[in-house]
Amino acid sequence: MIYLQLAGIQKKYNDDHLLRGVDLQVVKGEKYGLVGPNGTGKTTIIKIALGRVLPDSGTIMLHSQIKVGYVSQEDEIESDYPLFLAMLESYSELLAIKSAMEEMETIIAHGTAADLEKYGELQHQWEVRGGYNLDTTIKNTLIGLGFSEDDFHRPISSFSGGERNRASLAKVLLHSPDLLLLDEPTNHLDIESTIWLENYLQAFDGALIVVSHDRVFLDHVVNKIVELEQGKLELYHGNFSAYCIERTERRRLLLKKYLHQQEEIARIEDFIVHNIAGQKTKQAQSRRKSLAKVERIQAPTHDAKKAIIKMSASRRAYLSILKIEDLAFAYGERVLFSDVEFEIERGDRVALIGRNGTGKSTLVKAIIGDLDVQDGSIELGKNVDMEYFDQELAMLNPEETVLDTVWNLQPQWDAFKLRSHLARFLFFGEDVFKQVKMLSGGEKKKLALAWLLALPANFLILDEPTNHLDIGSREVLEEALREFDGTILFISHDRFFLDSVATRVLSLENAKIIDWRGKYSEYVERKKSQSDGGYAGERLQKRDSYKEERRLKNLATARKRRIKELEETIATHEAAIDRLKTEQLDEKHGADWLKLGELAKEQQRVQELLDNAMWEYYQLVDEEEAANR
Repeated sequence: MIYLQLAGIQKKYNDDHLLRGVDLQVVKGEKYGLVGPNGTGKTTIIKIALGRVLPDSGTIMLHSQIKVGYVSQEDEIESDYPLFLAMLESYSELLAIKSAMEEMETIIAHGTAADLEKYGELQHQWEVRGGYNLDTTIKNTLIGLGFSEDDFHRPISSFSGGERNRASLAKVLLHSPDLLLLDEPTNHLDIESTIWLENYLQAFDGALIVVSHDRVFLDHVVNKIVELEQGKLELYHGNFSAYCIERTERRRLLLKKYLHQQEEIARIEDFIVHNIAGQKTKQAQSRRKSLAKVERIQAPTHDAKKAIIKMSASRRAYLSILKIEDLAFAYGERVLFSDVEFEIERGDRVALIGRNGTGKSTLVKAIIGDLDVQDGSIELGKNVDMEYFDQELAMLNPEETVLDTVWNLQPQWDAFKLRSHLARFLFFGEDVFKQVKMLSGGEKKKLALAWLLALPANFLILDEPTNHLDIGSREVLEEALREFDGTILFISHDRFFLDSVATRVLSLENAKIIDWRGKYSEYVERKKSQSDGGYAGERLQKRDSYKEERRLKNLATARKRRIKELEETIATHEAAIDRLKTEQLDEKHGADWLKLGELAKEQQRVQELLDNAMWEYYQLVDEEEAANR
């Protein structure tokens, strides 16, 4: 059954062709990932399918007998009800059956056979539609999307924007749609909730179109990718990883065909030029006509421009960047964390992970000084220049322009330097005079990064830096963070980003910190392979191994420092020996055997120092090579 069909959809905004003939057919069971850079029109396609935006031309067919569920990036459920009751609104028909059953229960004791038959029919409908499992279904969905049972009774008006967005998603899923249209559904989900949603969508037997920049999510959920490029959709079969491979191959083959055709066209044109007025005029004219009918192959388009993010530390900090001991924080009787203890060293790229509400942002606010700790200590190292990237983008003033946002930080920069800095984040020409409030979510994120990198820092703390960034921008940011010669502590729920950037994981679980030195994927695999008790035991082993690793790291640092000192010492001794040899050959000393004896004795002494230094040097070099094997 065809649920949705778009044919020849065109749409212009301010004389700019956004969509240039979009074709898409969606049938039951198909799950599409809609990808492309921010601003290319992905959300517009979904809104056109829903009838919320009218195309300039083209046709739309949406099956009239199906239920459609849609959740946008900005959807935030509005209700005065507590969360659980608000979810029940998705079951109006089912609740009407229950209400009719309750009315019948008062009369069936003295009712007729017809009344009993009617009640039996209502009871059958209640059972078939899942009425007996209704509470469990709602509960499992809400918990799966990161809500606690304490949240069930809270009024939705007290929820944050992210919580209301998750509640909106829950309500749509509970409505049991046939066609799901989701626009960035994982933006407000933690990793566990994202995995729950993946499992839900894998089992979903309807049709799905999802706009997402979460590469792991796309890999696990979709079976087709449609890429929006230059106003048209191109279809790829398989998940996101398969799309990346196939896209590269398609472009390679297209370029090969294009170049071959260009060579053939050049050969024919050369024949025409040299023979149009000669003996082969007819042949030249014939080839000219044939050439005019040739369907020209378009050269592969270049990928959209990507931001150019380069990060350099403001200065070299001491080895210890941040040291936290016995840290605790609670809201009333609710303990977020206690006895938290870890140390971050220069060059670490640390991912702070954990479920929503476990205290990650609270811990970060304590580190940056926005929140007083209730117990324990936080100590920044020497020469540490710390800067913080806030996921709420509080550093941006909606009324300011893009240009003023950076200029206010660096008033000494001239116009050329300001524009060059903003151009690295794709703000060109008149874009720099836009007010912040007019920017898209992705553009605001890029401006916030431009703001951050206009400040001198060697310790970056980043809270959800990838939200609203498209895949290309995420890849650029990943590369920039990997090459950054300072230290990074960041919160993220993007598993691809975590695995690409982090060299260490701090997981906030059950009010404690689990410290894992290694990649995020290694941490996940090890956690899966351990039982709860085994993992707790391993955590203690990890603490001991961490201390041993610290000891070995300190030894390695001292060894490298000593090797450098010995290199300077050896060079000094060798220069001294050369000087003493030259002086002994100087004619001014002539037959002054006493002076010559002193010089020879000094040379012997320096030679012994050189030999000792050389012996120690090669010993340490051998140890360094062995440690690096």
